[in-house]
Amino acid sequence: MTLCGKKENIAEKNLIRTIFYNKTYLQYSGVFSKNQIDFATRFLLENVVVEKHEKKILDWGCGNGIIGIFLNEKYPDTEVYYVDDNLLATRCV
Repeated sequence: MTLCGKKENIAEKNLIRTIFYNKTYLQYSGVFSKNQIDFATRFLLENVVVEKHEKKILDWGCGNGIIGIFLNEKYPDTEVYYVDDNLLATRCV
């Protein structure tokens, strides 16, 4: 897992908890799609297929990282890179 921001001094009280497939994802207020997973992301996660020869995934505009985290759990042999221009987003991954 590679991050653009550093995880430091994350105040738990400022984080929002979102549950998707019985897993809790954390994010700061203001990060895309707070309190729920949007329809398009849910559709993508339920239908995306990563081929065996594809070993690297770039989660561009990662938000709270749900796409990269989900894909890395489903395809543990992949290496996921998280990028977002919102520093708060990268601190949630």
